[in-house]
Amino acid sequence: MIFYLDTSSINSLLDSPNFALLSESIPKRDIIYPSVFNVAEIGATSDELRRLELLKLTKQISGNYRPLAMPGDLLKRALASVRTRAKDMNHSMGPEWEGVWIALKDPGRTRGQVYV
Repeated sequence: MIFYLDTSSINSLLDSPNFALLSESIPKRDIIYPSVFNVAEIGATSDELRRLELLKLTKQISGNYRPLAMPGDLLKRALASVRTRAKDMNHSMGPEWEGVWIALKDPGRTRGQVYV
């Protein structure tokens, strides 16, 4: 199954007493797409240790998928795909959000609160 989790769900997962079991099993059975919003909201977490843990968790459960593009971009791409009867569309963020990808791929590189 394919899922999108809002940032509060990622926070709840980190706080779950079943955290270890869930964080290991999710990527094995499901696809979780993170979004630009997830990484930006996590980057604004004031507690540095929690911010790093949330970024690591998001990276782990996302199975190395690039974050989803902004909703407006997704809508434009979806409409273009329907119009051209394309079988697929690019749902990933664009190069203008490369900082988000860097923060997700290597959470240790973020220092202080990050506002994307």
